[in-house]
Amino acid sequence: ARIRLDLGVDLPDVDLDVEQMRRVLINLIENGIEAAGDSGTLTIRTESTEAEVRLLAIDSGPGISVGDRERIFQPHFSTKEDGMGLGLTVVRSIVENHGGRVVVTDAPEGGAQFEIVLPLQDRSPKHPEVDL
Repeated sequence: ARIRLDLGVDLPDVDLDVEQMRRVLINLIENGIEAAGDSGTLTIRTESTEAEVRLLAIDSGPGISVGDRERIFQPHFSTKEDGMGLGLTVVRSIVENHGGRVVVTDAPEGGAQFEIVLPLQDRSPKHPEVDL
């Protein structure tokens, strides 16, 4: 499979555990490459808004049925013959522990799209409360 990077420029800092997020990326990349197959493509895209940073893993594989989209995050559920069903459970757990969420949809051109959404640090100035 071919990996295509479409990384946003000047992304803001996100407060996260680097090793845990590395695990998230490894799981998503391995799953996406396997789903896409030898002649497929996996696109990793990053983007941000004022409130959050998004990472999308978009594969050109067969996609994930609507009925399985929530089940794939359950421990020991796998659509693969040799899968243990733990990778996406770990992905969801890590992302949620960072205050984020994982959304799975159909990719625009077929395949599956996993979207990781992480909140940005609160950048508003802190003002101590003053009793009058």
